[in-house]
Amino acid sequence: MKQWPKIGSKITFKGTHKFWFTNIIKDAEDLLELNKEYTVSKIEPASSWCGVRVEEFPDKLFALSFFIYEML
Repeated sequence: MKQWPKIGSKITFKGTHKFWFTNIIKDAEDLLELNKEYTVSKIEPASSWCGVRVEEFPDKLFALSFFIYEML
């Protein structure tokens, strides 16, 4: 069973990749900085991917696969 980062943990943006939702790629590229840490505020698992919200941009959903994180 895959485990996601916990609420309040730090994740590091590693960049985007080919992804189904172009708006999520655009938001990540426009708002996030490479190698910068962000704080997890919510995890939203879906059937084929996992979304994450960060405290720094609470109204935006990003793909968890855009980040480096410790699996707890």
